[in-house]
Amino acid sequence: MDDQAKMVDETKDPKAKQVVGNVRRNAVELVRDVVKLFDLQLQLAYVDLQDFFRRTRLTLLAITICSIGLVASTPIFLMSLAQLVQRTWNLRMETALFIVGGAAALMFSLILWIAVKRLTKASRVLGRSVDEMSQNLAWLREILYKDEEGKSED
Repeated sequence: MDDQAKMVDETKDPKAKQVVGNVRRNAVELVRDVVKLFDLQLQLAYVDLQDFFRRTRLTLLAITICSIGLVASTPIFLMSLAQLVQRTWNLRMETALFIVGGAAALMFSLILWIAVKRLTKASRVLGRSVDEMSQNLAWLREILYKDEEGKSED
């Protein structure tokens, strides 16, 4: 494009200079709009992330603390509970371990499912940024490729 601008400068044609000036002005405006759009998109993403972490702070903390506690105490608790079940119902140790392990797996699965569900619900806020970005990209594609579509139809 610089070669074309040099050619226009050399020809001293006022209409050609005006066309080049308009193209430059439009290009600058487009770049300015794209930068502004990118800045707004980053601001929206930042606000959405803050909102997400504000909503999930306690949930994430609870998941972390409970996970550490469960990992540390589960084997001892389950073995003790299995011995209690064995003595209470006169079962073999393998059967008592199976019953206690199955019950514990069900309980932990339920708690984990509830926590993940809450986390998923809180993360829907981030969908706003994704939707906004998709709309902005569609707008940019429309603007950028409008000239090419017009030329291919001719």
